[in-house]
Amino acid sequence: MTEVATGLEAAQVLMQTVPRLLVLDLDLKWLSGRQLIDLLRRNPRTSFIPIVALGGMVEDLRGVPLLVRPVDAEQLLALVNRFLPGSTHHDGPW
Repeated sequence: MTEVATGLEAAQVLMQTVPRLLVLDLDLKWLSGRQLIDLLRRNPRTSFIPIVALGGMVEDLRGVPLLVRPVDAEQLLALVNRFLPGSTHHDGPW
């Protein structure tokens, strides 16, 4: 798992490493989550990455599942398991 603080950092990491799943806060600095989604979808190298977005209000993200804050942990885990079958074991703090 890799954490970043800004959308710009996320874009830089995603150009070097292609994750199996991206959990993305829409309220990032320097490059918003929505802008990052658009950037990733236009790039053939990253267009297939499954994304789960976290945001403060409901909005249309063209097929990207959105969890509205406060995020329910069970809903998040259900989406993670949907995109990463067999991922019930984890080493993270959640």
